[in-house]
Amino acid sequence: MLIYQLFILGCLLVFLGILVKNLFDIKRLPEHPPKSFPFVSILVPARNEARNIEACVNSLLAQNYPNFELLVLDDNSDDGTGELLRALAEKSDKLTVLRGSALPEHWLGKCWACHQLSEAAGGDLLLFTDADTWHAPESLQ
Repeated sequence: MLIYQLFILGCLLVFLGILVKNLFDIKRLPEHPPKSFPFVSILVPARNEARNIEACVNSLLAQNYPNFELLVLDDNSDDGTGELLRALAEKSDKLTVLRGSALPEHWLGKCWACHQLSEAAGGDLLLFTDADTWHAPESLQ
């Protein structure tokens, strides 16, 4: 019984050591926003997301971050996702809608969609997110 207690104590000490090391090694976020903002590409692969895409795109377009683009790839949807995206794109110059190309052999659908988005992105930073998510206005900042 004592051996198990010593083992558990040893594990807890290792975890404590990792915690203390991380407290010193991990950089803190700045308390004040930076004076310059890197250009961020927000990338959203979307396939048959008509139910969710408007809320997702509108929440991303409402970000209080000043320097971003939003690229959404319609991955050959057949439920009206593409039409909804094109209507949203007419209202915003930050939104670009891409049409997905055919899936190459040995690729998986979402991986291929994300690859296409990354090729079209112009940002210094890339943020991938799913089409069935919603984002608070300060998420990107």
